[in-house]
Amino acid sequence: MLSTVAPPSRHYRSWEEEMLGEYLATHHRTDRVIHRVRLGPHERAIPSAALDERERRMLGAAWRRWADAVVITPSVAYVVEAAMVADPGDTSRLATYLLLVDSTPELAFLREHVKRGLLVWAVD
Repeated sequence: MLSTVAPPSRHYRSWEEEMLGEYLATHHRTDRVIHRVRLGPHERAIPSAALDERERRMLGAAWRRWADAVVITPSVAYVVEAAMVADPGDTSRLATYLLLVDSTPELAFLREHVKRGLLVWAVD
């Protein structure tokens, strides 16, 4: 007997990523863009002596935040949060992301840039 798997009832489509891509292509065509950026230090505040460096980095990554994108212009770094529907909590999320940029090892080259938050949402 041959078993069959039913096709998915719906095709998944990442509307936020599409919307963000359209926005960036329109407004930041020539700027450097990094998508889905983890923010914050690699380790937790209380490192364990029982863990080696690789284990601390892996464990610490679970608590790092995600920014949808970081747009880098010659003088300003925009931390971007995208949402289909704007939520008042998005502004506080952006404020937290801006505080985490300077403690993110991968973004050390942005320390001299002015940092700004950018909320991109769909308009009905």
